[in-house]
Amino acid sequence: AGLRIDLNGVDAVVNGVARSILRGGGALRQLQTGVVTHYALAMIVGVIAAIAVFAVVWR
Repeated sequence: AGLRIDLNGVDAVVNGVARSILRGGGALRQLQTGVVTHYALAMIVGVIAAIAVFAVVWR
């Protein structure tokens, strides 16, 4: 009984976490273009979004 819980429970959770990290890494890898202007644009958009969120929250 204990071995079945280990294989179906603990191992499944560990393998699921590893699989989701691999998928997330694959998604992030596609965002890395090497073009600095893309990174600068993303940073500007992020700063504008953060300012908008703070403006709404602190209103």
